[in-house]
Amino acid sequence: MKYHSWGASGTLNDFAEATMGTGSEYKFSAMQYDVYGIVNLPLSTLPMVTPYVKLGGGYYAPSTKLSTPSGDNSTSTSDFGIVGGFGFEVNTHSSMKLGLGANYHRVKNSETDFMSFSARILFPI
Repeated sequence: MKYHSWGASGTLNDFAEATMGTGSEYKFSAMQYDVYGIVNLPLSTLPMVTPYVKLGGGYYAPSTKLSTPSGDNSTSTSDFGIVGGFGFEVNTHSSMKLGLGANYHRVKNSETDFMSFSARILFPI
């Protein structure tokens, strides 16, 4: 399960203020439940670095919130979506790994495609 949250562009928030009043703004979020496969692409020239690609699908629940001086208005949907991404992991000299990744999410019947980025530390338990 993942939670994503992001603000609207300045242009959209300027429109919200012009039409709904000073201080009006849009905010977006999405809950995500997904399953994906990862293919590691080892590099013989850099054995400590392992790039990867991933592809999968899941259930998304994006929502939009409009805050105005006269109150808040929220809408949400839920639908199937796909995720595709890439990144890399760096093997340290211990059992720990460091990683960076980027993912593109496309939700069916929704206008809320989005990108997510991650930085992580992986270690065995």
